[in-house]
Amino acid sequence: MAVPAREGEIILTVRIQQVFIPAYNDPSSTEYNALVSNITAELSRGFRELFPLTFLRCYVTKLWNGSVGVDTQIIFINETVLPSAAVLINSLNSAINNSKVFLNIIPSSITAAVGTTTPVATSRAASSTKLTTTPNVNSLTSASSAGEANTNSNYFVILYVAVAIALCGIAVFLAVFFWRRRRKTKENRIMDGPVYDNAPRAQMYTIQPEQTTTTETAPIENKSDSEDF
Repeated sequence: MAVPAREGEIILTVRIQQVFIPAYNDPSSTEYNALVSNITAELSRGFRELFPLTFLRCYVTKLWNGSVGVDTQIIFINETVLPSAAVLINSLNSAINNSKVFLNIIPSSITAAVGTTTPVATSRAASSTKLTTTPNVNSLTSASSAGEANTNSNYFVILYVAVAIALCGIAVFLAVFFWRRRRKTKENRIMDGPVYDNAPRAQMYTIQPEQTTTTETAPIENKSDSEDF
């Protein structure tokens, strides 16, 4: 039965020109994980370009004081393709000088040594950069209560706005109604004329009877009769 090839490992230690803070001693702190993620990404990108066929991954195992000391594991596909410590150091210095690795590494601080390998290297150091969070029941309860309070306040605000809009609508309707009524009354007065302003409406439209004049005619005397006398 064939024995699986063992991954090759080099222990790389560097110091970064940066102020060390107490949070870097706590692997669960946000500052620790942010710095570890940045170092891992930059070293992985640089070694992947330097050793594209043999490099696998990079782990940060520890941060320590001095500016910021970093212990790392550089993993290759197997032991037979491991570069020597001198080659690895020179390659990393070249990548830093050519701006392929954007870390403020102190060149004189770089050291490397071949480490002890294991068939399952992926289980190492991963737990040091992995956060395990436990939900806080009290925090969840208070957050839920705050959410319900916000929802209730939103309902009241919506109700107040709806009532205000309804009242404004009623006010506008009444204003238009009385304005039209007043305008109609004014138009009726103009049509009726000023003579009938103070007269009852029934009297204004009563037709007055026509007055007839009679002329009495005097009897015409018969001239022939008067002449006989």
